[in-house]
Amino acid sequence: MRRLSLTLLFLATILCAILAQQKYSFRGKLDGRILFRLDLQQNKDGIVAGETTYYRKNGQIAKLPVVGWYRQPTQQMIDNGYDVISIDVFEYDGTKQCGYFSIELKDGDIAGGYWSHNEKQLDISDIEKTQFPAGTKFFSPVTGPAIRGEYSYSYKPTHGLYEWGGSCVLAYNNGKVHFEIGNVTPNIAEDKGVATLTGSYFTAVHQGFRYKAYIDRRFVCIWSINDDYVEVDDWGANATVEGVYIKSSNW
Repeated sequence: MRRLSLTLLFLATILCAILAQQKYSFRGKLDGRILFRLDLQQNKDGIVAGETTYYRKNGQIAKLPVVGWYRQPTQQMIDNGYDVISIDVFEYDGTKQCGYFSIELKDGDIAGGYWSHNEKQLDISDIEKTQFPAGTKFFSPVTGPAIRGEYSYSYKPTHGLYEWGGSCVLAYNNGKVHFEIGNVTPNIAEDKGVATLTGSYFTAVHQGFRYKAYIDRRFVCIWSINDDYVEVDDWGANATVEGVYIKSSNW
């Protein structure tokens, strides 16, 4: 039994190392006409960070950061005939979400996908695998007093009168993170409290909804760590504190 446990631990360590080192880089076209490049890096939690580069016809180059997740289908999805592994990342202009990439993976390579914003959707075509930029790192985890600040995002729906979005405010004191999170999508989810800071992470629970946060120099990612769906009484329907919050101010 001890040997089996050590073997499982060893395999888990290898898997985490592989995930931490996973990188993707490719060129392609949106709608068959917009030339772009996407460079992505994935950490051990399945968080993906990177950069989109757009090549304009006048020779100018525009770069935008992207952050999101590597997603594997659940067993229920597989049972229903959907077994696609994907990378889903949001594109940002400052703290504003200005695009969304959903990228399909097959055998570890980019197999297709699309970019969307509001009701506009453009398919990815002419995919060409490229070399990941040498020396490039899209993750900069922080801990201690360096976590302090406000992280936020906003999104304007096509037919909405108001912007959706959220804010995550973090403070630090003696190994503890003091947090206050609010998210409107469009219903409201809020939580605040104090948690132990472990490296660049903290975990919290609100009415049985357990979640984890990773803190980076440029953003905070929050995701559920529940095994099953948890309904929270004082949050609106389908509301959650999960998401990507971009650093908007320092303290």
